[in-house]
Amino acid sequence: MRRFTAIFAALLFVLISQSQCVLAVVTVAPSDPHIAYVGRFTDDFRFGWTGSAMRLRFDGTSAAANLSLTIGDKAAMQVIVDGRPTKTLIITPAQSRYDLAADLPAGPHTIELFKRTEGFYGELKFAGFELSDDAKPLSLPPVDRRILIIGDSITCGYGNEAATVAEGLTVENENGYMAYGPIAARAVQADILMLCWSGRGIHRTRGLKNDRDGLMPSFLDKPLPMNPRITCDPASYVPNIIVINLGTNDLFRGPKNEKPELTKEQYLGDYRAFIQRLHQLHPDAQIIAAIGPMEVEPLDTWLADLDQQYPYVHHLVFEKFRGREEIGGHAHPSVKGHQRMADELTAEIRKLTGW
Repeated sequence: MRRFTAIFAALLFVLISQSQCVLAVVTVAPSDPHIAYVGRFTDDFRFGWTGSAMRLRFDGTSAAANLSLTIGDKAAMQVIVDGRPTKTLIITPAQSRYDLAADLPAGPHTIELFKRTEGFYGELKFAGFELSDDAKPLSLPPVDRRILIIGDSITCGYGNEAATVAEGLTVENENGYMAYGPIAARAVQADILMLCWSGRGIHRTRGLKNDRDGLMPSFLDKPLPMNPRITCDPASYVPNIIVINLGTNDLFRGPKNEKPELTKEQYLGDYRAFIQRLHQLHPDAQIIAAIGPMEVEPLDTWLADLDQQYPYVHHLVFEKFRGREEIGGHAHPSVKGHQRMADELTAEIRKLTGW
């Protein structure tokens, strides 16, 4: 009996030791300097804007992340491993640890998390990475190309993975990673900071009441779209290129034309004030004043006036849809539509920068 007890105790010790070995991980705290952040984050690593991203290079074979929702029922994050999108994480209050990659080949890898969904679909808090027990964080190469893009639902990737026009918007079918801005940024190897929100405008929002509240320029210094009381320094991110795609919602007059028709003076008046503020913050940046592809007239001709007034402004009119395959939920661009928009934006950026 004593011999059996001793054998059992030895086996139990081995099992516990093996279990402890399996569970051992290398933790990388959110404050670790090896992690690169792109986008707006608070001091305690909360974030909400589409495109908010954290990136880590490491030598190891697996990675997980600790994420929690602070506002909302669910949100979606894109996982990118070694530059390739691999899976979508649906973040819910029921879970805080998410596996990102496993059984990777030995050697260096880069892992990235990118928020696919826009601000009203969830505010999150990042609590760090967990790597395999033999892993080692590595330095990331510096990125010296930066884009700031400010827009509405089109820029966010609203319904771009919807199966039908009627499907509308869901957490699952909004893929900001495959929106035109991030696609173009990857094409020119630039980081991108995204400030976008469905229904918002530069002079008025899509709403029928209080349509001067919540205009996109008011969010320039807001790290959390759902918490306007918290502010940040908008000059802390220094872009080479600023893209503005606002106006589709300004044109909206309501289902029965309840709103008065938008005037050129209203639209360009607020537009001029915004680009002057942006130029004051980022005097070396070139600004692309874009519109389309859903509604362009008469904004396409109005924006051309800005080229004549400001040498650092260049207007870009995205071509309208070429076919049904370019249309996603609620007549917004599909992923294919975003790809064509990205091609147009990439060409404009390369013309201005030589990238």
